[in-house]
Amino acid sequence: MKSKKVYVYIMFFCFLPSFAVDSAPSFYKNGEVEFIVTGTIKNESEFDIFTTLLRDNIHDKLFYTRTTIDLIVATTAPSLYSKLGLRSRLFWGNHKLTTTDRKYLATLDALPTVHAHAIAPTMVWVREAWVEADLAKLCHTDLYKQSLTIGSFSFKLGRGISLGDAYRVNPLSIDFYQDSVVDQYTWGIKWSGAIDSHFLNYDMYVTVLNNQSTDLEETNFPTRTNTFGTNNSSKVRGAGMINYIAAAHCMFTPLKSDGKLLTIDPYVMHFVDPEQKVEYLFDAKTSLTTVGFAVECVMGNLEWGFDCANNFGHQYVRGWDRNYVENVDKAGYSAYFYTDILTVNPLTQEATESDVAPFDPSDVAYVQAIASVTPGAVSNGQAISGTPFYNSLDRFRDPYTTTFGGYMWVGDATVWLIPKICALSVTTGIASGDSNPNGNLLDPIASSVDKTYNGFIPLQEMYAGSRVQSYFYMASGLVPLLSSTNIDSYFSYGVDTLSNVIFWGSSVKYQQKTGNNKWSIMPNMIMYWQDYRKKVFDVSIGTTTDKTSSAYKGLEANVFIQSQLSQNVSLGAGIAMFVPGPFFFENKGQPFNSGTGKELIKALKTGASLDQLPLLGDNTICSGTIALIYAF
Repeated sequence: MKSKKVYVYIMFFCFLPSFAVDSAPSFYKNGEVEFIVTGTIKNESEFDIFTTLLRDNIHDKLFYTRTTIDLIVATTAPSLYSKLGLRSRLFWGNHKLTTTDRKYLATLDALPTVHAHAIAPTMVWVREAWVEADLAKLCHTDLYKQSLTIGSFSFKLGRGISLGDAYRVNPLSIDFYQDSVVDQYTWGIKWSGAIDSHFLNYDMYVTVLNNQSTDLEETNFPTRTNTFGTNNSSKVRGAGMINYIAAAHCMFTPLKSDGKLLTIDPYVMHFVDPEQKVEYLFDAKTSLTTVGFAVECVMGNLEWGFDCANNFGHQYVRGWDRNYVENVDKAGYSAYFYTDILTVNPLTQEATESDVAPFDPSDVAYVQAIASVTPGAVSNGQAISGTPFYNSLDRFRDPYTTTFGGYMWVGDATVWLIPKICALSVTTGIASGDSNPNGNLLDPIASSVDKTYNGFIPLQEMYAGSRVQSYFYMASGLVPLLSSTNIDSYFSYGVDTLSNVIFWGSSVKYQQKTGNNKWSIMPNMIMYWQDYRKKVFDVSIGTTTDKTSSAYKGLEANVFIQSQLSQNVSLGAGIAMFVPGPFFFENKGQPFNSGTGKELIKALKTGASLDQLPLLGDNTICSGTIALIYAF
């Protein structure tokens, strides 16, 4: 076995001499209106070894230093409160963070491609901006507080697993400062109220994640050109294509006294996305409802809590004609070919790349005949009337509906061995898993189109533990392959990967205060298993086999250290490693997406080396961060 090298990175900070001086927040008052300006400047360096692919023969070793600046302006009036949060971030020597929106580009009738590029100058953007009105005061009533909040703000259900606030997240999001990784919150409206401020509080919330009905170009964009089996004969998007979330929860507090607290938080969430991607852009729609509740309890030196939920709903996958015009390179020349029209009968002869029919827009009769084929699986492999061509064996995908039935339960507990100084914590949890419910033409055994999906589906989730902390977001922050939820929205900016995992872990936390300095150290250990044991991928043949993989994924060990150096300056550091289990050894070489899968199959056919392909590895990974934060 090849010996493994150990790489050690030493990170040093020497920033802003003014850190040594404490200062109070900037404050201004004009009559009954108060303005407060606060902010933070965080400088951090991080190294990552094999965290992307778990492979040592790819240059999967990253190091960067970045600065994040947050400026917050808060305004308080007798019955109004507002907050504006601005953020800017830069990676030293690199400007890849900020990019343009996606733009769809197409040549002739070729399959559209998505383009976006980086914006070089450092940008400042709105992280949050909202106004809260106390309606009870505005209406001069004696009711308990009833407030209305409008704008961009954080909203979670339970522990933020069923519904979190990770709307737009920095691509390099592994960061043990969990409250700062979200770069922008969704825009929405929230009604908050209380029946008894000490017993029952509630929130009702609606947010729009993506709206494609803001102009005529969007409503008339041809997203249904290849769709069949629907009433949309115009083949355009149409009006009302809005991706939204509606949610509500009630916080009961039946016990609240000195050293004792019990809260019960039932919640419900409904998610609608009319345009998702299964194989192609806009080829599916989803309606998802999640019902759950969270409990937190403190009884002196004992604390415990849990969050649990169930998914309901369905995903409708539209009937689709997979045949497109594709722009390919033919001996150095640009040429156009159909993707699913063949010059040979696929029922009697195995088709190759040379058997794909060329696209000739001047031959109108052939083009119209190909477009006029009766849609549906019944036409797959059949001759096309009026032409010498044949449909491929999988040109048409019939529509189908997948029903959701996932569930999750996550809990933890803490015992303070020395009150407020030393604590021992344990955690355990499960998020159900299942095989991919949507067909995979490149790897059929890896999917199961059985009209049910029993894997848990989180939304905008970046859960990293509560009383026991995970550096890698419960192993879901390692590699995309760890998630079996291949039904996420194309426009979702959350991580949404806490699925198909069972975990158990423990931690010890020791904290002290020495003079004006507060510091803590917290080592954690967490073990991970699969809930649904997926099939083993065999890289030598480029496909999944019938063999069931091992359940054990691996072990994460980490240490977090934080120190409050003064009123305004704090220092934090974290280091973590993940030791992969049999799951990774058995699936070594698996591609992460269909594009890489095609490259793998091509390399196997030509005998090319696989060393530089971005395939899953089985190396132990390591990551570390150190950060200096100045709050003003």
